[in-house]
Amino acid sequence: MLKGLGGDDRLRELAELWLDKLETVAPGTPLPSSGPAGTAAETGGEAGAASPAVQVTITGHLREAVETVFAYVERTNFATLGIVGVLGVLLTALIVLGQIEGAMNVIWHGVRGRPLLRRLLDYLALLVLLPLAVNVALATGTILANPTWAGSLAGLMPFSWALRVGLNLLPLAFVVLALLVLYLFFPNVPVRTGSALAASLVAGLGWLLLQKLYLMLQLVVADYNAIYGSFATLPLFLLWLFLGWNVILGGAVLAHAIQHQERFRPREEEPTPARRLQLAFDILIEVYRCFSRRQLCTMEELARRLPALDHRDLLLVSSMLLRGGLLRGGLREAGGIQPAAPLEEIGAEEVLRLVLGDDAAPGPGGALSARILAAAAEEARRHPLPPPPPQESGDGAAT
Repeated sequence: MLKGLGGDDRLRELAELWLDKLETVAPGTPLPSSGPAGTAAETGGEAGAASPAVQVTITGHLREAVETVFAYVERTNFATLGIVGVLGVLLTALIVLGQIEGAMNVIWHGVRGRPLLRRLLDYLALLVLLPLAVNVALATGTILANPTWAGSLAGLMPFSWALRVGLNLLPLAFVVLALLVLYLFFPNVPVRTGSALAASLVAGLGWLLLQKLYLMLQLVVADYNAIYGSFATLPLFLLWLFLGWNVILGGAVLAHAIQHQERFRPREEEPTPARRLQLAFDILIEVYRCFSRRQLCTMEELARRLPALDHRDLLLVSSMLLRGGLLRGGLREAGGIQPAAPLEEIGAEEVLRLVLGDDAAPGPGGALSARILAAAAEEARRHPLPPPPPQESGDGAAT
C-alpha cells in the first residue's frame, strides 16, 4: 500500500534507522556463522593466515529480512495486480475492521449495527488515521537515536531537555490518540470522552511497554537464529501480536467499566431466579409505561430508566419474556420491544411460571415443588401488575 502511495522509500529509511538504533542498544550479540572463516590464503595471501570468524548479529538477520521484504515490494507491479487483487485487499481489511467493531460491540453491549455507508466511512477514516499514528509513534524513537536529526531538531528549541522530553512523550501521545479514536467511534453506543481517554492512556502505556519487552526478547532469542534462522522470531511475533490486541481490547473493557462503574460486573454471573423475577416485572412495567406514552422502548431507554441493572441481565430477561410470548420485537431491533397483550390480560402468575418454570419431574421433590409453585401462583393472582406511572414532567413523546 505504501508503494502505491509513493512512500516505500520513506518506510525503508525508517526501518534502517530503527536497525541502527537496535545496534547501538545491543552492539555485541554475535552469532556463530556456519560459513568458512575466510579464503585469504587461497587467493594469494600469506600461508596459514586466515581471516577472523565472521560475526553475524541479530541486526544482521533483521537487515537481511528487511532487504528481502523490500526486494519483493520493488518487484511488485501494481498494474498487474489487477482490480481483483485490490478488491481482495480492501475486503480483507473491511473484514478485520468488522471483527474489531464486533468485539467492541460485545464489550459495550451494542444492540444495533450501523448503516453500511456509515461503517464504510468510519473504516476508511480509521484505515488512514490509525496506521499513520502508530507509525509516527514508532518512528519518534528512531529520530531520537539519530544524532543528525536530533541535532537539527535541537536548534528549533532553546531547551534541549524540553525537546527530548517532548519527543519521548510523542509516541505515547500518538498511540493514545489512535486508541481514543478506536474507543470513541467503533462501539455503536454513546461513549464518554473522559472514559475513553482514561482507558486510552492506560492501554497506550501498556502497549508501549509491551513493545519494549518484545524488542528485548528479540535479543534473547538471537542465539536460536543460528539453528532456526528467521523462523526463531515468528512465535515471538505472534505472541506480541496476540498480547497487543489483548491490551487494546482490555482498554475497551476498562472504558466500559469506567463509564458504567455503578453497575459493572467483571465476571459473567447469571442472575438468580429471584433476581430474574424482579427484572421481569421491572421490564414489563417500563414497557407498558413506554407503550402508554407512545414511546419506543429500546435498550437505551431501559438502561436510562433502570440504571442499577446490567445490560447483560436486560438482554437475558427480555429474551426470556420474548420467548414466553409476553413481549414482541427485540432490544437489538430498531423498533425496540412492545407488549404482546393489554396489561389486563397479563397476570403476575404468568410471569412467575415463566421465570421459575412448571416442569416438575415425578417424585416427592417434584410434588412438593409443584405445590409450592401453585401456592405462589395463587398469591401472585392477588397482586396484578401495577398500571403505568403518571407521566413525569420533562418526558417527551418519541416518534
